[in-house]
Amino acid sequence: MPVATGYPVTIENCGRTLTFDKAPERVVSLWQPPTEMLLALGVQDRIVALAGTYTEIRPDLAPGAEGIKVLGTSMQWPSKEALLSEKPDLVISEGLEGFGYDAAQGYATVAEIEATGANVISTGGSCTPSDPASQTKTTQQVYDDLLMLGQVFGVSARAEALVNELQSREAAVLARLQGVEPVKVAFYNGGEGPVYVLTTGIWADLMRKAGGTNVVTATGYQVTNEEFAASQPDVILMGTYPGQEAATSLAFLKKTFPNVPAVQNDRLVPIATIDTEASVRVVDGLEQIAQALHPEAFAAASTAGGYPLTIENCGRTLTFEQPPERVITTWQALPELLVTLGLGDRIIGTQWNNQFEPPPDIAEEFGSLPVLSKEYASKEAIFTANPDLILSAGLTWDFDPNNGSPSLAEVEAAGIKVFGLGDNCTADSRVTIDDMYADILTIGRIFGVESRASMLIADMKARVTAVQERVSSRAPIKAFFDAGGEGPVGTAGKGLQHDMITLAGGENVFGDRPNYYESVSLEEIAVRQPEIFVVDTWEDRTYINTRTEWLFETFPNTPAGRDKRFVEIPGIYIYYASVRFADGVETMARAFHPEAFQ
Repeated sequence: MPVATGYPVTIENCGRTLTFDKAPERVVSLWQPPTEMLLALGVQDRIVALAGTYTEIRPDLAPGAEGIKVLGTSMQWPSKEALLSEKPDLVISEGLEGFGYDAAQGYATVAEIEATGANVISTGGSCTPSDPASQTKTTQQVYDDLLMLGQVFGVSARAEALVNELQSREAAVLARLQGVEPVKVAFYNGGEGPVYVLTTGIWADLMRKAGGTNVVTATGYQVTNEEFAASQPDVILMGTYPGQEAATSLAFLKKTFPNVPAVQNDRLVPIATIDTEASVRVVDGLEQIAQALHPEAFAAASTAGGYPLTIENCGRTLTFEQPPERVITTWQALPELLVTLGLGDRIIGTQWNNQFEPPPDIAEEFGSLPVLSKEYASKEAIFTANPDLILSAGLTWDFDPNNGSPSLAEVEAAGIKVFGLGDNCTADSRVTIDDMYADILTIGRIFGVESRASMLIADMKARVTAVQERVSSRAPIKAFFDAGGEGPVGTAGKGLQHDMITLAGGENVFGDRPNYYESVSLEEIAVRQPEIFVVDTWEDRTYINTRTEWLFETFPNTPAGRDKRFVEIPGIYIYYASVRFADGVETMARAFHPEAFQ
């Protein structure tokens, strides 16, 4: 949900000054690129209707668009009556003339929408069809638009994290291309004479940054067949979208331009046009174009994960010749992570995966994953499954023959790779949040989906930053992390849970202890006078009641005991490499400082 602070917000957009007294609550988006920006910023609950969705929503964003009303068809916008009946407080599109605002087509004009009290925003740097800015826009336009929308919706931290992630990926491409000779390139986008070409604005910027020289000059978006042939590109990018398929374009180009170097050398590269628009996909497009123009620069390790890939893990060196295809996971957080990264089809077996209800957005796929065992899978079950990788939550216990499991040595002798999470490489491992992010990124690299992992991390960081914006000015509340036991009691010293308590606006009363897991006496707890108990719970839903009753009775003279104050934190929120880490920080923060979230 957007943060409801910092208003009114005033922005400049297409020469107009727009003021928002609160985050928009009824948004109509008339074009797919700004729609996907809003989805990436996590404000889909504010969108009441969509139009101009001309291809599939990016898969990782598509769940957010489910259930949102669609107006018109992909390239036919809603009538004035249909649009205004949605009672929008914000309409967003690319441009302020023509397209969805053409009165001659029966659409509402910008003036008519604004007359209802709604604001109208244009993204993409194209305020009017003749706007010269549209001819010179770059990837920076996308970053500026995201930051602007972050302000408007009160999610600036999330927008900044997303922009940082996109800029990092762009910088990585540019670093790989230092010193390369530019390749002559043309961007064909349909037609059989004249042909449509993409030559200016964001497309010119992408081709230049990808190490290309755009050889087609056009007034508008069309050139004759003769002009296209005369440009003699070494590479032709073929824009694709529903109704303009790569096979059709390929056949036309080969038949019509047999003497063009790109055709002769079979360097005709399909690319989804949406990946090259001024949207959150723009760096996807940059990466694809760069690899098409300069494959040699990406041969060793592409931005999507190059192979062979060698990593260090828990004191061992692992080399992957290709992305793993048959994976066993040993604890629930790991299959949740893989499904979130779009890798659920790689999982051939799980264990310890039923202690918590899965997140709603992945519940259906998670529920269909094959189960080797509800607890520890046997040696026979593991070897029969024939995995090429085991993702282990703990090298210190996942391979204990006393549990019927194979030893780590037996698994590795069978040629099965094992990646262990950093918090349990050894019995006394101590890790930080940055270590956890690094493990998630490494898992992304192993599977060739580093960009997806980066986006997940960026979203987690943004959510944590949003929490900190709310609580950082408030006095920390003294928190005792309760990990069970009746004397001694388990608690958190330095480590991940300590860091989460701090981020949530708390003070871990045993934060001075050096170990990730500490055992402390009842007397020590009482002396530290916690103001709230942070209760770590697992699958037993009755435990929270009996545990809090025990805490209140045992520590009646502490502020937490007197006020009967606690927060329940499911274990999967607060343990390593969980996609629900930010949920844990948010849950703690709301309990520590409820007034900050009113």
